[in-house]
Amino acid sequence: MGFFGRKKGKKEKKEEPLPSSSTSSGSAGKKAPTTDEANQEKGNCASNNSANTAKEAPLSSHNVSLMQEAPLNTDPHYHDDSFLEESQNRISDSLFNAEEEAGKVLHMDMSVVGEASAVAQQQQQRQEKKMPKQQQQLQQQQRDQYEEDERQREVTRDLVKKFISDIWNRGELELISRVCSPKIRFNGNNGLDKIGHEGFARMVATIHAALSDYHCEIHSMVVESNKAFCRLRFSGKHTGNLLGYKATGNVVSWMGATEFTCAKGQIMKVWELGDMKTLEEQLQAR
Repeated sequence: MGFFGRKKGKKEKKEEPLPSSSTSSGSAGKKAPTTDEANQEKGNCASNNSANTAKEAPLSSHNVSLMQEAPLNTDPHYHDDSFLEESQNRISDSLFNAEEEAGKVLHMDMSVVGEASAVAQQQQQRQEKKMPKQQQQLQQQQRDQYEEDERQREVTRDLVKKFISDIWNRGELELISRVCSPKIRFNGNNGLDKIGHEGFARMVATIHAALSDYHCEIHSMVVESNKAFCRLRFSGKHTGNLLGYKATGNVVSWMGATEFTCAKGQIMKVWELGDMKTLEEQLQAR
């Protein structure tokens, strides 16, 4: 064979087959389980273990009580009164607490306002002490004048009301000497200007003779110290001679504006402007 033969003296090694897993485990001839079969076997073992554990562990009193409880009521029309009552109590408590907190805050605010007012008054007193004496006297005079004007306003208002309600409406002529000054002057556009108590009393009597149920109504009044300004409405039944017109029996009414001037607690001057055109139109009607 020449160079292509095997060398002498060396033996060829035969390859031996590797031992299989079945041979090593001692179960030759059996097939290895697949993946699904292995998972199923593990699940069976776990269920068997849990069943054994459940059989062996005794039931606790808590589990027994839970098992003995009644099932939940699934009726949609069912209402738990205890739950509603508890919710209402919680809401009432919350409202009460909110009102209490609000009261505390209000009390604190009022106390703060009171303290601020007291502080402001103290500061004003300190400033007045620091003012020159002449300035203090001027402020005192201003306060006295304001109080006097306020008192005079009340006197003027009362005099005007008595003048209209008692003398004109009721015809109480005896009150003229108390309400009106002896030098009273009544000026108007009705041609009945009068001066003094007697002249004014005659004018009141003339009006009442011409207009029965005569009434003077105050629509508005503004008072400033010793002066008063009024918007008045006059009315009455035409039963006598008035401004040259004979009685018509008609009820007439007209508007007027009057200024009153007072002095020393009595009415000194009355100036009146009435809507005489409207009055004459009604007196001419038959």
